[in-house]
Order: sequence, then structure tokens, then C-alpha cells
Amino acid sequence: MSLLYKNIGIKKLFLNKKKSGGRNSSGLTSVQHIGGGSKKKYRFIDFFRLVREIPGKVRKIEYDPNRNCFICLVCYKNSVLSYLICSDDLKIGDILITSLNVVSSNLPNSTLIKNVSVGSFIFNLEFFPNYGSKLLRSAGSFGQVLKKVNEDYVLVRLKSKEIRMFHNNCFISFGVVSNKNYKFEFLYKAGQSRYRGIRPVTRGEAKNPVDHPHGGNTSGGRQPMTPKGNLTRGVRTRMLSKVSNNLILKKRHK
Repeated sequence: MSLLYKNIGIKKLFLNKKKSGGRNSSGLTSVQHIGGGSKKKYRFIDFFRLVREIPGKVRKIEYDPNRNCFICLVCYKNSVLSYLICSDDLKIGDILITSLNVVSSNLPNSTLIKNVSVGSFIFNLEFFPNYGSKLLRSAGSFGQVLKKVNEDYVLVRLKSKEIRMFHNNCFISFGVVSNKNYKFEFLYKAGQSRYRGIRPVTRGEAKNPVDHPHGGNTSGGRQPMTPKGNLTRGVRTRMLSKVSNNLILKKRHK
């Protein structure tokens, strides 16, 4: 990985990020253990690949406080600047392109998934055509193209081992997302959590019964629950009635 820049960017690609402190519009706490933290600015990432058929040069590889992977600043030949998700082997000075036709897979170029050869590693995957990339965007994530099912769909194995069909006109990027060693990082002190806006967590058993289902004089004997009484640990949250679930050939759960 090339030299990493911090707190250096283009003003037009930034937006001041307002903190909520876990409060909703009524001022009530809706999310626990959120507050404080360092100030952040949101970087506008081009998930829609708006600049197409024009080569661009990587000017910087930057740290983004809003995600666990790195981002790269690309300057295109028409003088347009944009941020993209950085791949693991990307370097400053590399030339990238987003095209509807077949492109080289040596760099994180973007193209339609129908142009990808079987067995290739991909990231920045769209759920539906022109939907913007939603999948395989976190540090070290990648998917693999397994098979071209028919003229309309391609089979992809995701990072969660789920095998799903995607439309041919979905955009992808070649390679693996940067900062793949992120999962080995750990916090050295409590202050690092506070910098991230994470406040201390109190065990449910240490609270009163009016504050938490686990509260009271006894411990144990009840399934783990949230303060609102919802079950945790292994409860599946994906909607079973989603139309897109019909495209799943192998679920991530055993």
C-alpha cells in the first residue's frame, strides 16, 4: 500500500457530519452507548461510476473515518475528481477506467459483470443495475464469479459464503478491498473507543428491572435480550418476504 494521507482532501467532496448522540427527532435515546467522539467529515464516494469510458489517474490514497477500508482520489482526463473504494494492490499513479466493455482485471477497473471471466475476484458489487454498489465494500471483502447461468444472470459467491444470482448489467470492480488486516486490529485503551463515539456499556444484570429485562436480584435463567426485550444472539433479521431472496441458491446459514 502506498503512502496514506489523513485529513487532506477536496472541499467539494466533503460534507460536515452532524452527530446525533443516539437521539431521535424527539430527543429520546433510540440507540444505546453512543456519544462524544472525534469530529468527522463525510467523503462522497462514487458508487454509481458516473464517469465512464474516460481513464483516470490515482492521485492519493486516503484514510476515511466513516469506513474500515481506504479510499483513493482519482483525477480523470476531463479534470473531474472523485473518490473510489481502494483495492488492496492499488498504488498512486495507477490508471483506472470504468467501461461497459471488457477491461483489464490487473487493476480495480470497473465493468459489467457479464464481461468478467469465471473465477475472478470482485468487489463493489451492485444489487440491481444502476442501483449503486451495495455489497463487498468493507475491508478485505471480495466475491468470486462462479458461473454464467444464462443470458441475464451470473452466479457469485459472496464473502458470507452465500451464493446468489446477479443481473448481467450490474457493475463490479476487480480485486479485493484494501486494509485486509483490519480484522486483526484491536484497541489498546478505553479512550480509543471514546474517540469512535462509543460510550461504556453496563451489563443488563447490573441494572434495575425497570431498565432491563435481565435486571433484578437474580442472574441467568432468561434468554439474552436487548433493553427493549427483543431476542439477541442468532436471531435472523433479514426479511423472509423479500423478492430478491428468490435469487439465492445457497444461503449463508447452515
